[in-house]
Amino acid sequence: MKKNTSKGFTLVELLVVIAIIGILIGLLLPAVQAAREAARRMKCTNNLKQLGLSLHNYADKNNEAFPAGLGSFYHMFPNIGYAIPILPFMEQNQTYEAILNYCEAVNRGDDAYNMEDLFFTCEGFGDATADMVNDVKKALEKPISAFTCPSDGNTKNATSAGGKSFFKNSYVGSMGDAQWGQNLFSAGSKSFSICPSDPRTGGDSTHGDDSQKTSVSSRGLFMPKYWHTFSSMSDGTSNTIAFSETVVANTDTLTDRPGDVKGGVANNTQMASNSNYANPARCLTGARSTDDRTQLADPGYGGRGLVFYLGNSSESRFNTILPPNSPSCSNLDTTNDEKYIGIGWGVYSAQSNHSGGVNCAMADGSVRFVNDNIDWTSNNDTGINPENDSEHIYKTSGASLYGVWGAMGTPAGGESKSL
Repeated sequence: MKKNTSKGFTLVELLVVIAIIGILIGLLLPAVQAAREAARRMKCTNNLKQLGLSLHNYADKNNEAFPAGLGSFYHMFPNIGYAIPILPFMEQNQTYEAILNYCEAVNRGDDAYNMEDLFFTCEGFGDATADMVNDVKKALEKPISAFTCPSDGNTKNATSAGGKSFFKNSYVGSMGDAQWGQNLFSAGSKSFSICPSDPRTGGDSTHGDDSQKTSVSSRGLFMPKYWHTFSSMSDGTSNTIAFSETVVANTDTLTDRPGDVKGGVANNTQMASNSNYANPARCLTGARSTDDRTQLADPGYGGRGLVFYLGNSSESRFNTILPPNSPSCSNLDTTNDEKYIGIGWGVYSAQSNHSGGVNCAMADGSVRFVNDNIDWTSNNDTGINPENDSEHIYKTSGASLYGVWGAMGTPAGGESKSL
């Protein structure tokens, strides 16, 4: 009788099958990763659309004015940026009310503005109670998904020296091509009123009692104490960038020196040959380490997007000067005092972890993807070369010196350019 035996795979056949499976996985994995990134990028786009819509809803309630980059919320807290005023229009009323109640209580006192109160810790200021401080703490610890790009992996909360925890912000407001006048340096007091220059209350959009120059602040949508209206954007809302992205600094503390080009800020020695102007070429060519081009040669304290509500340049704003995913450089990153980190003028670039560029929300609410290779050196009517290390480039009116990218940042530059 014939013996019945089953034939199994030979070793060679098994190895061939394993090799085929490996090849298929190798082919499919990039496609899966690309699909996941496409989904993350779509979510990021939707976040920016929500921010753009909130701007318009804010304007509808505030005499057609967008919030200022600094000083829009409460005169006792001039370092609060664009994020807090638009929270009610993003269905974040609880966070907004917690901060508003605290600020109103502080405002009922006679205390002068204290930089320590940047982090809402001052129980006893005015009528501020321990419960109010605790409510603010809880509100600022809870992340708001609309402020976080899913492609940004550095989203763990940042912690101050006093132990307060803050969620981070992946989205930054445009300062156009302004290189200085980016922050409010003077401490305020009860008399530090923004109302006379606030178009929401019927005034004009000038700086009023502040020493910053109107000509500088008109260069971008989110400058200190400057409330742009639809009529002030003569280039058109579809040709003016409102928001873009930043990669949040890879650190969990406010006084660290994050060394990554994406999310970090280079020290002033890499940027300026004198103390008057930021030099974009010096930042572009000198900020990176020669050993590892993804790292900064001399990282400064602080980083990008660490505290979502602060309006300091490094925290929540960017320039349309250097092209997307370039380094960021500041003239004031030599102090580890967290009250003053991020208030220096400089060149702060839009950055993302998306391949090849960044998302940008225009002032009309639309969102566009801007390539890293966008023109930033043409349209130069002064003969100054933005890529020349020895030259300082600055302009307070008229067309931007920084090509299409610069033109998209200026609300009223008169440029005939579009994305």
